[in-house]
Amino acid sequence: MPTPEANTLLVRQFYEHLAASDLPAALALLAPGFRLVQAPSLPYGGEWVGATGLADFFRAFFSYWAAFSSEDVAYFAADDTVVATSTGVGTTHAGQVRRLPMVQVYRLREGQLASAQPFYFDTAALMGS
Repeated sequence: MPTPEANTLLVRQFYEHLAASDLPAALALLAPGFRLVQAPSLPYGGEWVGATGLADFFRAFFSYWAAFSSEDVAYFAADDTVVATSTGVGTTHAGQVRRLPMVQVYRLREGQLASAQPFYFDTAALMGS
């Protein structure tokens, strides 16, 4: 059974692959049936399932964001759960910059990412409302 440290390393690698725009490497870390749940109030909200679903999510995500990154990421792990806190920094296609604290909760299964659920401090502020 993977340790919390090994699980944290896997989530770190996921972030690193995404930051490097290496989607195939990020998708390779997913368990079958992986689920991403985004707040329904977002333009890319909803549930995204599997590697295909995550790839579809990123197409929807980047139809709104021209660029998005996570700054000051910290990881906390216990058993099969890793929590990542960060500041999300996004630039819309209209050139507006948004900064917002966020938390992402990852569940792991057998050394792979089984699910991810981000929690944004204020989704209305994220969208500029």
